[in-house]
Order: sequence, then C-alpha cells, then structure tokens
Amino acid sequence: MRGWIKQVSFAALLGWAGWAQAQQVTLDIQPRVLRLTEAATLTLSFAGINNPPVPELANVPGFQVQYVGREQQMSVVNGRTESSVNFRYRMVPTGTGKFRIGPFTLTIGGASYTLQPVEVEVVPANGQPQSGGGNSQQLTDLLFARMRSDQNRVYAYQYFNLFIDLYYRGVNLDRSISLADLPGSGLDISPFEELRPTREAVGSDLYEVRHFRAQGKALSAGVFTLNPNLRVNLIVENSQPQRDPFGFDMFFRQRDTRAVSVSIEPWTLEVKPIPDDGRPSHFSGAVGQFDFSVQLSRTDVKAGEPITLTARVSGQGNLDTIAMPGIQVDDRFRVYDPKLIEQTSRAGQSGGVKTYEQVLIPRSEDITTIPPLSFSFFDPNQGRFQTITRGPFPLT
Repeated sequence: MRGWIKQVSFAALLGWAGWAQAQQVTLDIQPRVLRLTEAATLTLSFAGINNPPVPELANVPGFQVQYVGREQQMSVVNGRTESSVNFRYRMVPTGTGKFRIGPFTLTIGGASYTLQPVEVEVVPANGQPQSGGGNSQQLTDLLFARMRSDQNRVYAYQYFNLFIDLYYRGVNLDRSISLADLPGSGLDISPFEELRPTREAVGSDLYEVRHFRAQGKALSAGVFTLNPNLRVNLIVENSQPQRDPFGFDMFFRQRDTRAVSVSIEPWTLEVKPIPDDGRPSHFSGAVGQFDFSVQLSRTDVKAGEPITLTARVSGQGNLDTIAMPGIQVDDRFRVYDPKLIEQTSRAGQSGGVKTYEQVLIPRSEDITTIPPLSFSFFDPNQGRFQTITRGPFPLT
C-alpha cells in the first residue's frame, strides 16, 4: 500500500464564533492506526470555556464523520475547580492511507491557539500497517450496492419490480438497512422485502450479496432518476485496554456498530404515457393483463324478480383502480349500485382478483336479454388496448 498524506484546513473543518476567553483547546484522535472496517474517535476538548456550542465539522477527506455527544468533566485541584468540555465524533474511514488532520489555528477572544496535527493511518481490512508498496483499499471496494429493475421502460400505471443488491466482503453487517431520498411524487414504491442471499463473483473477488425487492408503479409519464441514500451498519471491533472491576488492566475487544453510507449508482426509469390511439370510450385506466367473466344468478325470471349479476376481473396489473364495468340498460330495468364483494392479491405480486355484484330487476315481461358487458384494459407488453366482452345473456 502506498502511503499518502491529506491536509485538511481548519476553516473547512470547524466553525464557531463569539466564545469566551479559552484556557486550552486540544484535538485528539484515537486509535491512530485502524483497519478500514473499524472506527476512530475524534475528541475536541475545551478547558475553561463555559457551555461552548457544538463545533460543526465539515467534510473530512477519507472519513465519514458523525457527532456522538458531549461530556463535561470537573475536578478540584488545590481548592480550585477546573472544568473542561469534550465533544466526541465518530470517524469511519472510507479508504486506506495516511491522513494528517491539522494543524489548525483557532482564534478565541483575540488570542490564538494552535491545535497540533494528528496523523491517522488506515490499513486494509484484516491487514497490517505498511511502510510502502502495495495498493490502497477503499471502503467502496468492500461494500457497494446496485439498483436494477426487470424493466427500464414502462407505461404509466404499469407495475415493475425494483431490486437493490448489496455487495460486501471482508466486513460484517447487522440486519439494519435504511433507504432515503426516493422520489416523493410521480412514483409509488412499496416497502422493500429482503430475498434469499447469494454469493457472486465480481472480477476476481467473491462477495456476499443481500437482495431486496419492491414493487413500483409510475403515476405519470416522464423520466425518473432514482439516487437513493442507502445506509447500513458496519459491525466493528474497538480494541481498548480497560480496567476490570477487580482492578486489573485487561484487554477487551468490544463490538460496536457504525452507520455508513453505501455507494449506489443512480438508476433511470423512462415512463411512457398511455396512448390515445385506439383507446375505447369505456376504458377506465386498467393497465396489465386481465381476464373478465360474468355470471347471472338466474335466467328464468319474471317481472319484479331480482337478478344478481356477478362480474369478476382477475390478472396482473393495477387491480386497485378497476371499477365495475357499466351495464347499458334502459328504464325497463331497475338497477342498483354495484358492490365489491371480493378482492384478493397475490403474495409478492401486483394484481389478483376483484369481484363485483350488481342487482337488476326487470320491470316488464317482454325483456328477453341482458345486454353484454365489456371490460377494456391496456396491455403494456403488447402496447395496445384489449377489450373482453361477455354476453348478451338471454332471459326466459
């Protein structure tokens, strides 16, 4: 591994103003040699400053930095009370190499204080410090994600499967995963479910892969670019000498989790509008592949006796938007509003079954048929509209 130094300016690292006269300001980072899969703690200590605000750390090259918290220490020396405030930050490395944090010059109340530089070395996972040679290792070499779909071009209201594949090697992850910054409008994306993990070879490296799947549906035409913020928890080991309850110095290896952002390439979806050409007048927005059936409760009927018409739509697509197809009858029928009596969905898939019932009562003995019912939908696989007609239905 070829060592390298990065200089981080103080102005880019810290921001505060208007503090009282400081007695002492120090910067420390521990440990100063760590593996790529471990984390370090940066501590800013202020002695003799009453209630200082939390310093804001800007981007530190080579690290993801998270504020952990503050602690205040007080001690009495020769009858005089001394206090200090410590601000702690968690530093998760994103690559290997040698980093020089500082030096910094801080001006408080007209007095200048110099924070001495701290050198931190990050070695490869399961590796040792190296004085020279070899190749540097980045966290993105060990942990990255890919987004994909079974379709990159869809029609509005067409369902598609969206997958996230999380690749990792040489690191341990807990089960937690968070995904943010998905589009807030234009796309309807279900919660992700985790599938069975696999192993995959990428180049000459073997990765463990966790797979996640969600269903998406575009609510309007256009081009959508998904660039989500994916975060996972690394399980890292903190090696610190500690004193046990019996007064002996012992070496404990503790495990902790560190939240890190995972590199994931943006994914683009093109959504085409449902065409106007060939659109049936009674098309109500169904997109997918469906079947349609109609049954009558009776065909031997007298005037004033009810007939229950049962219409069933089944298939794959945006079933939730489908309503009872309208029946075109004249005033010789009394027609009641349709009722939804069944709606089932298929596990892990769009679509299912939707069943309606509608009651008709013939007013006249000369009625011999019930007119046909038609259901139209747009088939995105074929790129055209389909109409299924059932009936007419003879009456006796």
